[in-house]
Amino acid sequence: MERKKIFIQSLSGVKYDILELGGGDASTTVISPDIFDEFVAPYDSSLIAAAHEAGQKIVYHTCGGMMPILENIAGMKPDAMETFTPSEMGR
Repeated sequence: MERKKIFIQSLSGVKYDILELGGGDASTTVISPDIFDEFVAPYDSSLIAAAHEAGQKIVYHTCGGMMPILENIAGMKPDAMETFTPSEMGR
């Protein structure tokens, strides 16, 4: 996390449209919402805050399984969230 924060801080003034954070390890198809809340959200929230301080926007990505933690992700204050996979897929 500290290495990521240093990198994020180095992006101050850089002209990106949006940066992506998250990934498969943040998906409830991999971990439970409780594990997300305990081990992922606190760290990713601080990285999102650091990105905002550096003037960057963050999209938060999960590899599916987003709906059970949708409000948890919104609480981390990313600028966008994705992927909202229809329930008909992946059955």
